[in-house]
Amino acid sequence: MGLYDDAMAVAHRHFVGRQEEVARFRLLLGGSEPRVWWVFGPGGIGKSRLLSVLAEEATGAGCRVVTVDLRSIDASTRALAGAVLERIDTDQPERVVVVLDSFDSAGPIERWLRVELLPALPSQTLVLIGSRRVPSLELRSDPTWSALLELIPLRGLSSDDGHRLLTLAGVPSDLAPKAMELGHGHPLALQLLAETLLNHPGGVVPEAINEAPDVVAAMLGRLIDEVPDDQHRLAIELVSLSRMTTRSMIRELCDQAGAEQLYEWLAAQPWIDRLSEGLCPHDLAREVIEADLYNNDPDRYASAKRALRNHILDPVRLQEDPDRCAENYLYLHRRRSVLRSAWDWSSFGQTEATGVRVGDRDALAELVAASYGPATVAVLDHWLERQPHGFIVLRSLGDVIGFITMLVFDEPTSDDLAADPSVAAIWRRAQRRGPPRLGETVGLFRFVCDAEAGTLPPSPTYNAVTILAVRYWLTMEGLSLDYVVKPREGSFEPMMHYVDFHPVDDAVHTVGDVEMVVFEHDWRVVPLEPWLDRMVKLESGAPIEPATDRTPMLVSLDESAFGEAVRSALRDLSQPARLADNPLLASRVVREGPRGDGPDRLAETIREGFAALDEHPRTERARRAVERTYLHGAVTQEAAAEVLGMAFSTYRRHLARGIDLLVHRLWQWELYGRSSAG
Repeated sequence: MGLYDDAMAVAHRHFVGRQEEVARFRLLLGGSEPRVWWVFGPGGIGKSRLLSVLAEEATGAGCRVVTVDLRSIDASTRALAGAVLERIDTDQPERVVVVLDSFDSAGPIERWLRVELLPALPSQTLVLIGSRRVPSLELRSDPTWSALLELIPLRGLSSDDGHRLLTLAGVPSDLAPKAMELGHGHPLALQLLAETLLNHPGGVVPEAINEAPDVVAAMLGRLIDEVPDDQHRLAIELVSLSRMTTRSMIRELCDQAGAEQLYEWLAAQPWIDRLSEGLCPHDLAREVIEADLYNNDPDRYASAKRALRNHILDPVRLQEDPDRCAENYLYLHRRRSVLRSAWDWSSFGQTEATGVRVGDRDALAELVAASYGPATVAVLDHWLERQPHGFIVLRSLGDVIGFITMLVFDEPTSDDLAADPSVAAIWRRAQRRGPPRLGETVGLFRFVCDAEAGTLPPSPTYNAVTILAVRYWLTMEGLSLDYVVKPREGSFEPMMHYVDFHPVDDAVHTVGDVEMVVFEHDWRVVPLEPWLDRMVKLESGAPIEPATDRTPMLVSLDESAFGEAVRSALRDLSQPARLADNPLLASRVVREGPRGDGPDRLAETIREGFAALDEHPRTERARRAVERTYLHGAVTQEAAAEVLGMAFSTYRRHLARGIDLLVHRLWQWELYGRSSAG
């Protein structure tokens, strides 16, 4: 034996996993039938190691083994034929095993394999082929060879095998589970993580793959052979970021002319699974590609996220399948540690969400008593009677394992206020904040209970509540104030901060002996579009700042005070500093108006209100008087009257009429919203 043999022996002692493949191959060796095994999987998954072990098995069984690594020889068909056929003695009786590793590195030689090489091999030969890609459709459907062809896909190692590999590499047992989770069982990734840990004694496993740049760089080179152009690069980025990549997504976000070819190119990649819904990358490939983009091109990362969000939340898609849109949108936020810790990934899709059924009450009462205290059971009974449609019940094998209660109202009844101290506290807060107007609603997540986790994530119930909440935020019309109420010990503030719900101290209250805290989001102040933009920034690396109430309360002026505030704003329109004290800044009409801050937003609202006045001949002179006096900034009213060619008394009469028209228009917007007011 030489040094090479010693090295091979050590390598085989460190070989873990693939027991099923080895056992099946031993059975083949014990028989006489021919077979073509096509072993495929992404780079670093262990194809070459497995082929080497299988070759050793064949040698030990007395077979003639011919191994060719196609990376090491001239890729011409003549050279390949010589490398294989010249090493086979057809006069010898032993069985022949031909191993062709790195098959896809030799270029387009599959037809030569099918037409020339396989027919030239002796009877009963076993052929083992290692490739990143599956064989072509021509080979898979060939009437001669398809019966002998067997596809052997390689994926990540099992948990036990991955832990054994890490242990053999010297990783401490307490670090192995986290390393296994981070590497998704990919042998090369686990080995690279082991090297990182061993080179930094006392170190810890990174929280995310992007925190291990050496691993990312090494894995990226193994996963992706080449990227032909920028459109292919964009397609790779999109497939790594999205939950599922569809043809329509590639058509809309990439070059439409080449979208079909681009989609098929993606589907052919060895790290991609082609499912009925679309294309889905292997877990490690997804994380490595995303980490590389996140680390090296944050602007492009944010741009891709925003494009995907707009595609996912297309109004037509949202209307047709709001649940799917919510799930796909949430997937864009899986990287942040707050959400990683809030979701129970192992239970996704394993529970059934239904409405309340006959016989559920006792199970729900038991959950409420355990999480919110016995005094809250009466509150549960009230809402089961009052808004049963607001309950979503989570079931596993028919048993209730959790539930969510989401209440929506424009104004609670006196019975609601008496029955539920939480609703009473929240409604008092809403009155101070600025109660809903006609067409607006208040939302409240009243109960979030899980049989195992109580009110805290991760849990199957929290999985459901996040999807439900996103669907509700995306589709609920007229939503003004939004609240979450939780026991203080189960409030989970990091999640609230992430979704821009701030704690409101003046709504803290008790139910029985349990102190309840309240979180609030005012959709009139931060509407959906700015909220979605904020979420993209967070996912792109912006810090999560604690959500605090930095905005003034909305005010509800009566009609007389509102009119005086409009008149004051008109007088101060040319002096923005004075507008900063105008009470309209905290009114609905301004908050729902144009984007901007403070005085600029109020000034633009005044201008929009004027532009919306009806162009009627009877009011033309009134509108001209307002426009010349305030919007064009006349020096004096006398000067405005002179420019308009009106007697001063006539001008004053038309100016008063024009101001009344503007006040009326803005008052209608204040009461009913811009889309409802005529």
